[in-house]
Formats: sequence, structure tokens, C-alpha cells
Amino acid sequence: SLFVQSFDVSDQETQPRGLTFNNDGSKMYIIGTTGDDVNEYNLSTNFDVSTASFVDSYSFMTPTQDTNLENFPNSVKFNNDGTKMFIVGTGSANVNEFILTTAYDVSTASHETSFSVSSQENKPWGLDFNNDGTKMFITGATGGGTGAEDINEYSLNVGFDLSAGVNFVQLKTLADIGLLASETEPFGIEFNPDGTTMFIIGTRGNDVLQYALSTGFDVSTISFVGGLHLHGEESNPSGIAFSTSGLKMFITGTKDGGAGVEVNEYHLNCPFNLFSGKCPSITKNKDRTGIAEAQIMIAKRTIDHSTKSALNRLKWIRRNKDNQN
Repeated sequence: SLFVQSFDVSDQETQPRGLTFNNDGSKMYIIGTTGDDVNEYNLSTNFDVSTASFVDSYSFMTPTQDTNLENFPNSVKFNNDGTKMFIVGTGSANVNEFILTTAYDVSTASHETSFSVSSQENKPWGLDFNNDGTKMFITGATGGGTGAEDINEYSLNVGFDLSAGVNFVQLKTLADIGLLASETEPFGIEFNPDGTTMFIIGTRGNDVLQYALSTGFDVSTISFVGGLHLHGEESNPSGIAFSTSGLKMFITGTKDGGAGVEVNEYHLNCPFNLFSGKCPSITKNKDRTGIAEAQIMIAKRTIDHSTKSALNRLKWIRRNKDNQN
């Protein structure tokens, strides 16, 4: 992976904890524990953090809410069309669901319902869903017992609808996965589209941890792949997100002493993969196939253009030679 650039968010949030994007990367969202809110940004170039500009924020506390919902929000996610927003935090140990009357516009949000995860995890840090919202995942510090950092898996009776029923399925402690020194502060969590690769931000280890799942979105099938240290950019990373293609990775957090309150952008050689040697076959990955096909098309057009230019030049020379004779 290659660090490319960063965007400072300290004017809106000095303790950023989580981030996410809308589907096309034209909007970015930062959640944090200083403002106890979510901040919305527009990106004039999709998935390019250097083009971000602040739009609006939405608070999880009074007077925006009837009662204080969450004073330590750590993670934010949307449903597929941006009409629902979900947050989790350690203040309430609840997942809170919001309805947005205008998709991906946080100023139109209103609180819908809450679901407590405290029976499994009273320090919930990270939140993610599978593609259709019928599975939910929570990372935290106490789910497997005192000091047993874990990933909790839930099933939803109706996708992206907490009020229709949520069922705890299973948990997997990070120690069980086989790490020599398991991460004691697992924060942000993110999956690739088919759920066979999972990433967790380790705030204590200051790294991104990559895992493989032999069955997509089934935490019982997890195995550890490797990690990437972020000491150079973030000494306290907490949130992670990817572009739709998986070729860009975004990390938010802070450096020691409160400096470096930013979103960092990285470019990856393979989609949703920190390790070049573990790239999936081009034929097995539609994103890589699309990129390769686009490159081949550009090469063909360049060759065609060059060939036509050369032939036209030859024709011109022949015409002029015939005219001179």
C-alpha cells in the first residue's frame, strides 16, 4: 500500500473515530467523540480526500435529540441507498438507527430506534453490515470476557432494520484467530464485497489487520493474513473505509499529542488487499478484470491511432510523389 495524501478534519472534530463514504465517493462522513456528532463533507473528485469540503453536522445529543443518545460515538455506516444511518458507541453500548428523508444528507436525519449490544459487548467500537443488511458485526474489548477482544456477529430479520428483530449469532475472539499478540483495541471494521476479506483497525498496535474468511461474512471461519503498521501517518488510528473498487483505503485517527487529526488516503496494488503477493487472479476479480480490460482497450486505441496516422502519412507521401512525377 502507498500513502498518498491526507485531509485535516480538526476544524470539525479533534477526536475522529470512524469514517465512511456514500456509494460513489462524492460524500465522506466523519464521526467523533469531541462533537458527539457525524460530519458530512462533499468531495468534488470522488474518493479524493484532498477535494473535501465541510457541509454540515448532525448531533447525537440534546437539543438535536429528545435525550442524549450517544456521547462516545465510534463508528458510522449507511444502508445501501443512504436513507438509513447507523452509529455505535461506548457511551450507551447501543446501535442507533436514523432515517434520512434525503439520502446521505445528515441534516435530514431523525432517530428511529436503538438496539443494545451490551449483553455481548459493553465496549462496542466498530460496526459493519453485510451487503443486504441481514448481518451486523460489532468489534469491542469485552465480548469474550474481561480483556477478551472480539468480533460479534448478529442476524437481522429484515435487512438494515433494527426494529424488526436482531439476533446474536456468534463471537470470535481475536486471540482465537491465532495472533501471537492479539490487538487489545479493535476499532474500525470493514469487509470486502463478498465478505471473504475483513479488515480491523488496531488502535493499540497502530495497524490495519487483514483476515480471510473461508465462508463470506461468517466470523467462525476467520484466519489471520497479516498487518500493516501506520506509525508514519497515525499513532492512534481508529476508522477505516475503502473506495468502491477497493483500490483506495482511508484511515482516520490522531497522532500522539493530538496532532494529525486527519483522514489519510492510501492506494493499493490489489483491490481490498494490503499484500501484493496475495492478489486474486484477474479472472476471479471483476474490478481487476475491468481495470485490465480498460487498459487493453486504451492500448488498442493507441495502436490503432498510431497505425492510422502512419498509413495516412504514407498515403500523403505517395500522392505527392506521384504528382511530382
